Amino acid sequence: MVKKVIQWQPLPQRVVRRVLPLIVLLVVVACHDQEEKVEVRRADAQRAATTAMSHVADRASSFGYQTQTEGLGENGPVVHVIDVIPSYRLDAFGGQLMGDDRGEFGGELMFRDQQGSTRLLMKRNVHGIFQMPFGVVVFTGLAHMRSKVGGTYLVTASPGSIPVVAPFRALQGAPEEVVRTLSGELVFKVLNGRFERDGTGEKLEAKDCYLMKKSGEIKKLSCASIVIVN
Repeated sequence: MVKKVIQWQPLPQRVVRRVLPLIVLLVVVACHDQEEKVEVRRADAQRAATTAMSHVADRASSFGYQTQTEGLGENGPVVHVIDVIPSYRLDAFGGQLMGDDRGEFGGELMFRDQQGSTRLLMKRNVHGIFQMPFGVVVFTGLAHMRSKVGGTYLVTASPGSIPVVAPFRALQGAPEEVVRTLSGELVFKVLNGRFERDGTGEKLEAKDCYLMKKSGEIKKLSCASIVIVN
């Protein structure tokens, strides 16, 4: 019996150019489908998305604090004292951590002790305060015009009873919609400087999604992998 030898001929370049992008797309889709889903409660997601930028009151409140803001008056720089009802709170270190974000007008992280005294811990726009297995983490950042900065800070106890704040993990920009997942991790969004169009054709600033693990490690995450559950 005579065996036939089949000689494989290379595909024409024009065929390769057409087929290769389809193969790459199929691989990307397959990897995306295999990506682990991250579940978030609907109520938590809605709360994170609708948290007011600032709560400034005209009167003192037992739930807030006083802080100073700087501005320009007719005769030069002026300092205003305002009463703030913070957007974020966390009971910790025998007192309460409080944070607020007023955009380009500033923000801060404060601490109220058991005696009711408040202390300024840092001047940063706060976007969330969370207790994690590795400690208390604070999300900060500012997205204003071309300025997009962000970072996280770790708050720890100190012998003097006033918590200490130290830089923790850098971010690619100001975080938004920081929310805890059902597994105890944190997901959040960051403006990436690009633009995209929504379903109505409106041009919006695009955002990237990230996951902070229980270890404190941060990794990029497909926004489509975040699943909202009741």
